[in-house]
Amino acid sequence: MAPIELIKLISILIIIGGLLVIFFQLLVVLKKRAVLKITADQPDARIFIDGQFYGESPVEAKLTPGLHSVIIRKILNDGSYYDYEGSLRLDDGVEKVLNIALEKKYTEKYYWQKAEDSNTIEDYEDYLKRYEDGYFAKEARAKIEEIHYEACNSADKCREYLQLYPNGKYVKLVRNKLEEHLFAASDSISGCKAYIENYPTGRHIDDPKIKKVKKLLQSVDYRTTYILDGHEGAVTCFAIKGTKMYSGSDDKTVRVWDIISGSYVLSFKAHEDNITSLVLAGDSFLTGSEDKTIKKWAIDDLSLEKEITGHEGWISAIAVTQDKIVSSSYDKTVRIWDLKTGKPLSVLEGHTESVLSVDVSGDKIVSGSEDKTIRLWNLKTGELIHTFDGHMDNVWDVRFIGDKIISASWDDTVRIWDIRTGEQVLKIKTNSGRLYCVKVYNNIIYTGSWDAKIRVWDFKSGEILKIITGHTDSVYNVDIYNDMLFSCSFDKTLRIWNVSGKDKAVFSDFI
Repeated sequence: MAPIELIKLISILIIIGGLLVIFFQLLVVLKKRAVLKITADQPDARIFIDGQFYGESPVEAKLTPGLHSVIIRKILNDGSYYDYEGSLRLDDGVEKVLNIALEKKYTEKYYWQKAEDSNTIEDYEDYLKRYEDGYFAKEARAKIEEIHYEACNSADKCREYLQLYPNGKYVKLVRNKLEEHLFAASDSISGCKAYIENYPTGRHIDDPKIKKVKKLLQSVDYRTTYILDGHEGAVTCFAIKGTKMYSGSDDKTVRVWDIISGSYVLSFKAHEDNITSLVLAGDSFLTGSEDKTIKKWAIDDLSLEKEITGHEGWISAIAVTQDKIVSSSYDKTVRIWDLKTGKPLSVLEGHTESVLSVDVSGDKIVSGSEDKTIRLWNLKTGELIHTFDGHMDNVWDVRFIGDKIISASWDDTVRIWDIRTGEQVLKIKTNSGRLYCVKVYNNIIYTGSWDAKIRVWDFKSGEILKIITGHTDSVYNVDIYNDMLFSCSFDKTLRIWNVSGKDKAVFSDFI
């Protein structure tokens, strides 16, 4: 064989040998490779192994032994996506099966699209909570304001918008809407009051019903004219005759005041204990006290005309007729006395606790008690006519108003009762706590309470007209005289109030 051919043969054999080595090496490698089978719970999820896309689920991959990363992802059109990221180690020649539950995740686009689809404040606010400075944040805030504006179909919704957006895009329109809502609701005193308070120069301020209520509100817009200071204890009672006011106090004295000037005139010790009541009786006045006595005083010289004893407990209240005195006491009785002689005429028993208040009208007596009841009595016979139940605490004051009785209680209510039927016809929840007194003047109710305020109410509807402030402790009594309001308080003062406005109401307009 020629040398050249020999060289060629040797070269071929070398090549073949090399190929055989490579082949056998490949066989060894292939025998060591692992198989990884991955199935995701979302069809068509894209699977990446070591950053290389292997296809959509399910996939099978042959991998060299070692650590491998796996990413599975499926993106949805609504801005959400399913995702998995993990790693695993494969050993020589093993077959590994992974069944992956993908976690659903959400993008900013998803939350924005959700808000757009629902068009609700809640979803726009949810977007802003997650992406306060997001791409759609400005638009989301504008959308929320727009929804609030579109919801302004009531006065409350208009107020809500104005509170949220005092300088908002729709402020002027909402204010106009609010005015119309308030005017539409002005078929009651409170409705007219709300309109007047919000739109004192509004488009409907000259409407007849608005003008009438405006006049009424002006008529109870009281301001303090005088503060009468001098008693050394709580002022519990007073009465007015002519230009003089007589007040009784826990300091045991009666003081006389000039109501024109608000000045002090004189004072004298009237009882040995706290004075609880003071009422006029012709040319005299009567005082009742915790010393268990009733005293009758001459108005002209303040001399003591009569001292009446008989009650076994504190005197709580006194009422008078032309010829009789009616008194209530902590001894649980109501007693009737002859006004001229002071002699006892009868004792009315029936209350089971202290009797706190009494009033008289014609041939009837009404009394209120710590036993939470109101009792109606016949003045002539002393017979119990009816017991009114309903109050949940002490009945502190009772008054006759025509064929009705009005009562004030520590249960925070004023109640009106029909004498003919015995039924409760009106209940006013005052939100003032314990009530001490109630008076009615020309179809207007005045109450005094422990929170130091005087409240003014409409008699027919029970609607609040005015809250009068000034006293610094419980208001114990109120009265109206010559269109002036008078009050006394545990703060040791009396106050005289006048209407601040020039236009005083003709109260018959509202009866």
